[in-house]
Amino acid sequence: LVTWNVNGVNSPIKRYKILSHLSKMQCDVSFLQETYLVPSEVLKLRTRWVGRVYSSSFSSKRNGVCILISKKTPFVELETESGEEGRFVIVRGLLRGVEVVLISVYALVQNPIPFYVKLGTILSKYKGKNIIAGGDWNGVLDSSLDKSSAPTPSDLNITRGLRELCREMGLIDSWRAVHGTKKDYTFFSRVHSSYSRLDTFLTSHLVALGTTEVNIHNRILSDHAPVSMEFLLEPQMFRRIIWRFNNSLLKDKAFVASLKTEIASFFQLNEESIDSVQLLWDAFKATLRGWLISHTSYRKKHYQKQWKELEKIVNDLEQLHKASPKDVMIAGELKKAHLDLQEFIHKKTEYALYKTKKKYFEAGDKAGRHLAHRLKVLENVNMVSEIRDNSNKIIKNPTEITQEFLSFYKELYTSQGNITPDSIDNFLNQRSLPVLEEGRSLLENRISEQEVKQAIKDLTSGKAPGCD
Repeated sequence: LVTWNVNGVNSPIKRYKILSHLSKMQCDVSFLQETYLVPSEVLKLRTRWVGRVYSSSFSSKRNGVCILISKKTPFVELETESGEEGRFVIVRGLLRGVEVVLISVYALVQNPIPFYVKLGTILSKYKGKNIIAGGDWNGVLDSSLDKSSAPTPSDLNITRGLRELCREMGLIDSWRAVHGTKKDYTFFSRVHSSYSRLDTFLTSHLVALGTTEVNIHNRILSDHAPVSMEFLLEPQMFRRIIWRFNNSLLKDKAFVASLKTEIASFFQLNEESIDSVQLLWDAFKATLRGWLISHTSYRKKHYQKQWKELEKIVNDLEQLHKASPKDVMIAGELKKAHLDLQEFIHKKTEYALYKTKKKYFEAGDKAGRHLAHRLKVLENVNMVSEIRDNSNKIIKNPTEITQEFLSFYKELYTSQGNITPDSIDNFLNQRSLPVLEEGRSLLENRISEQEVKQAIKDLTSGKAPGCD
């Protein structure tokens, strides 16, 4: 499970990066805050590994929370509830057969105490159940351990309010329960040059017993760090992964040269030793596949090693910066390390977008599985479940709905007057319609070669002509 204040996912690029990072963390359930998505845009999150989306929205500039559940995670929804202004969403259901209450929370920045009271009242009906509340609480449970600077009187009031909510609902700070008196933070305030641990999971006692690990990760892609919690109800099931060749490797000149050498070496050693061309070809394909898997596996391990090294550098610098928030030199090094890590993520996102465009380009306007899938989605979105007829009666039967549409449009487009083609001609002949001689002559002119060349130059780059 992961809770993360993502600070807006309106941008398709950032949205992809966030979902990719959650996938890399092997997230089954994620609690996101500050999504900034209006209700009509929330389903944009239902892509790739995401199977279910539960959300509460406010506007494209403020608030917004959601809960994303992975496709591979068995979940049966029993009840949902969302708050006003995109502050919280509650989902009660069966997670791998165990009843849980999942809550994503984004508390008010200024004086969140009334919000805590309201949330406690709403959650009172779930007392005694397996509650998992992940979010940005905009407050801490221990001002001395969860803040790097001295607390103000308002900070102490917020702490008391959050503690009261936990006391009434019997909730436990999962990170503190695992790490004791250790200090770590999820948010850095540039204005006050101080760190705070605003993001955490508050869970019931039963959930706390099943919690095995809680970690605060590096701050990338957002000003808040994601917090992960392992809560395993039963062993996970893994599906077999189908290997596919990474076409982007063909842009690597060193790889192509090495590939040519391997191919030449194979045929030099085996071409004269066997009579069957088919057997030679099958052996070549198997050998080449093995060599490609070996090479791509090495590249992937090298890539992951670089990624982990960068993450370690970022993590070490963050620990130093948390100890000395006002050190300008450490802050500069941390910013550079963040940029290096973001560059890694950007390259991965760029390749993923290339694959998406390639898939659509290859499908084109052909009638295939890809087009059928897209049409099925559109069919479900545009499906009419019920209508009212002229007598205000509700019709739900699909056949009757089709017949009602037929009758409506047949009547709509049936002319009520006695109009003949001759009467139309007479009407138009009596009208003095203007004719632009200059425009007509321009349209009737032959298209010159220069115009064709100019039109080709004006075409958008990276596009290919269709079959027409």
